[in-house]
Amino acid sequence: EATQRLEQSFLVNTVHSNDMYDAVEAGEGPEGKALVLRETVDGASSYETRIYAFDGSIVQEYALAEAPYAPEKAIVLFDSERFDFSYEHALLTIWTDGGSVNIALRSEEGAS
Repeated sequence: EATQRLEQSFLVNTVHSNDMYDAVEAGEGPEGKALVLRETVDGASSYETRIYAFDGSIVQEYALAEAPYAPEKAIVLFDSERFDFSYEHALLTIWTDGGSVNIALRSEEGAS
């Protein structure tokens, strides 16, 4: 229970710290869907924080926006085979082996 709350809190904090207009989108990670949080500088996407499942874990990768996925450079956040998410009506829901977490986005637009 405590581990699950810690995992969910980490996801919530990561998304909120990157919650800017049109910053949240879906990407294609090496093993399926990736949550992509874009940083835009001077109107151009420069960097991305990518969260996705890889090799039995949820990982976080910080990379140039157009760089290919490099899971070997990603940081392991926690163990989970499952990683999925949906976005509807400014609410981002993320599912992992530990359950689901709902994150209300403050930005005007989110995952596409």
